Amino acid sequence: MLRKITTVCLSGVLLLGLLPPAASAARARRDTKPPKIMKAEMLDRNGNGLADAVRLTYNEKIKHRLDTDGRYPFKVKGPSKATSYRIKKVNGARRSKRLLIILKEKQNGDPTPDVKYIRTRKKPVKDLAKNQAKRQIFIRTLGLPVSTDTFMLTVTPPENGTITSSPSGINCGSDCSQAYPAEDQITLTATPDEGAEWTEWGGACSGAATTCVVTMDSDKTVSGSFLGAGERLLTVEKTGAGKVTSDPSGIDCGSTCTKAFTQDQDVTLTATPDLNSEFLGWAGATDCAETTTCTVTMDESKTIQAEFTWVLTVIKTGPGSVSSLPAGMSCAADITTCAAGFEPGTNVVLSASPSSGSKFVGWTEACTGTTAVAGCSVTMDANKTVKAGFGYDLTVTKDAAGTGDGTVTSSSNPAQAEQLNCGGTCTVTFPSGTIVTLTAAAATDNVFAGWSGACSGTSTTCQVTVDAAKSVVGKFDIPAPKNLAVTKNGNGVGTVTSDPPGLDCTDLLVSCGTVAFAQNTPVTLTATPGPGMDFGGWGGDCLSAGTNVTCELVMNEDKEVSATFNLDAGPPGDLHVLEVTREGAGSGTVTSVPAGISCGVDCSESYDADTIVVLTATHSNPVTGVVTWGDGCTSTTPSVGGVSTCTVTMDAAKSITATFS
Repeated sequence: MLRKITTVCLSGVLLLGLLPPAASAARARRDTKPPKIMKAEMLDRNGNGLADAVRLTYNEKIKHRLDTDGRYPFKVKGPSKATSYRIKKVNGARRSKRLLIILKEKQNGDPTPDVKYIRTRKKPVKDLAKNQAKRQIFIRTLGLPVSTDTFMLTVTPPENGTITSSPSGINCGSDCSQAYPAEDQITLTATPDEGAEWTEWGGACSGAATTCVVTMDSDKTVSGSFLGAGERLLTVEKTGAGKVTSDPSGIDCGSTCTKAFTQDQDVTLTATPDLNSEFLGWAGATDCAETTTCTVTMDESKTIQAEFTWVLTVIKTGPGSVSSLPAGMSCAADITTCAAGFEPGTNVVLSASPSSGSKFVGWTEACTGTTAVAGCSVTMDANKTVKAGFGYDLTVTKDAAGTGDGTVTSSSNPAQAEQLNCGGTCTVTFPSGTIVTLTAAAATDNVFAGWSGACSGTSTTCQVTVDAAKSVVGKFDIPAPKNLAVTKNGNGVGTVTSDPPGLDCTDLLVSCGTVAFAQNTPVTLTATPGPGMDFGGWGGDCLSAGTNVTCELVMNEDKEVSATFNLDAGPPGDLHVLEVTREGAGSGTVTSVPAGISCGVDCSESYDADTIVVLTATHSNPVTGVVTWGDGCTSTTPSVGGVSTCTVTMDAAKSITATFS
């Protein structure tokens, strides 16, 4: 019969899994998630450099048994078919991920293992859910590493007895520690001295049996207790919130609940309840009443039970009260922390009642949920703490007076799942004292105009402390449009258009008028000179565009632009540039006829050769201001009322200075 072979390579070890054909659906279900060997190691347990065991590590805890013929479910093969190893013992199989296969010598007597492969049978190996392992074969391709791991077993020296080990190494009293190979199973045996009595194990062992098996997968410490001759053991079993002490000393339970006392000695036990707890009484080998003290005569080993109530603590945030059924917890609105004792095993049902104007938010810690009445049920099997949260509504509304749109969202400290996400009116309840951050986000082409109510200002964020019911209003607007005014200058004609459309200056218009665009709209202006005309350049808010025929603007405010068109200057040499410079302590403007100079804004212009240009300087102070001209004027007029003219003949490039004083 053919079988499918699957391979996995882990850390230099090749895993071959032999998968039997599916015999039935039930068999397939039984093999679901079977345990698998993940790692194999050779071990030198004796420290002599020679491997004498194989350690297998599975992917989960397993258990194994012998085959019906008494064989272990593993076969260890050497480098040839004739070479195999006898198995002396298999350790570590009870609810462990590791198995230790201790080997005898090979059939040919060679004591040094040279393992070629390890084959496992399927049926005897199962996980804790009883899923059967599949057969596996480990083939050693690069050589299994030899491990010399050892772990220390330490026994605390006992009184009134001896603890010994098998294999040997521990004989405590005198010899109380020994290193053992990893995964070895060590059996410890407790033997009381004459007249003494064995009690129990501690540390890595537990229980009252006189033997204990320790698997050496780490360093281990074990203790054991014996009663001396003439001693009797007193054990206190405590339930609830409190402690029991003894006189004579020895019991402090709490931590120390067992102590040996002299036979027939009278021992007085005292029960002390914790804060908010109550002592309920004694039980066991005593007829003590329900008082906090009990005297026990140690005529034999005895066990005494002491029962206290467990303490239920309620911590409140925000205004509201909490009550319980059965009665006992009554936490008023003005108290933040309350506590009460309940008998062990009691099922306590809590109810929350919010104060006027507040709401119940929910239970946390030992309870969860948001139901106020009978919404928390606690079984008192330990001290328990329940937190009850009360809070207030935070309402956000979009201002109806706003012309725009947008949303308001929230985040909170402490955080909670439910948050505001509001385009109209919405309300969320937050625990009292929560700090809520509101964030306003305007819709496209809209703006946030500001807060009112529990918030103020125009910042898009606002923090609100929810210590009462509060309302916040957010206003969104569509921003007012921005105006673009365009004029044309020069002795020529041309058109100016806009993208997006709106502006279209015809050849005959000097002023293009004003066009409104939505705030922050990008606008591109294009200048097109008429036939026989030149574009002289931009001014105003397009001055930086120079003589490019396009100018790009963003309408974040009102803007003014000028475009200059001139008659074609004709052949080279027939056009001269007139430059105007303003100086002096005063201020003013210079304009020209023919048009072209408007300085402040435009202080340079090209004119046809021999053109006569009249410059007019206008002082900003017509009463005391005086204007004078520099060289280059053909003639000038006196400064009267702060106004003076300069006549220039453009027979060459000219530079004229106007001084305002």
